[in-house]
Amino acid sequence: MQPPFLLKDQTPLAVGKTQTVYQHPGDPTLLIKVRKLDKVQRSYDRKLGGIIGYKRRHGLYTTWMRELEHYFSVCLRLGYQPPFLQRDHGIVDTDRGLGMVVGRITDRSGALAPRLEEVVTRTGLTAELRAKVEHLARQMNELRISTNDISMTNIVYGWDEIAKEDRLVLIEGIGVNTFVPLARYS
Repeated sequence: MQPPFLLKDQTPLAVGKTQTVYQHPGDPTLLIKVRKLDKVQRSYDRKLGGIIGYKRRHGLYTTWMRELEHYFSVCLRLGYQPPFLQRDHGIVDTDRGLGMVVGRITDRSGALAPRLEEVVTRTGLTAELRAKVEHLARQMNELRISTNDISMTNIVYGWDEIAKEDRLVLIEGIGVNTFVPLARYS
């Protein structure tokens, strides 16, 4: 069995509401997302509304399971990974709990790609940026990508080395978040 990745002495690259993002120690093209278990547990308990004994099948990792399931179903259905979805590489053991390994999205200089929110704050919603947002929305609709938490913090403005252009990439928030997932069956 492989020992866990040691992240506790690393400085996080990004800190969100429910997870922290670290550079993968063995591969500069990958990141490791780790859930903030105490924060997620409080939210999980609050959402259950005091239902004693109720547990979701995947517990504190339900969001990840929903995202992974939708990511794989989209890739299998299409036969390829859409370039506007962050590539998932699986789950690893870390000294901070389970970690999701994902592709690192960078800007033109090779730095971590900024969130759409940061770009809009810095430059405003330019015509070019508006066109990219509309293009992303069209692609998601055409490919039937379901989202449950899409916001300007879940989209990054990265550089596509192959196409030699800037692009928007959805880094989280995909999958169906309803009690009865009707879209999955229609």
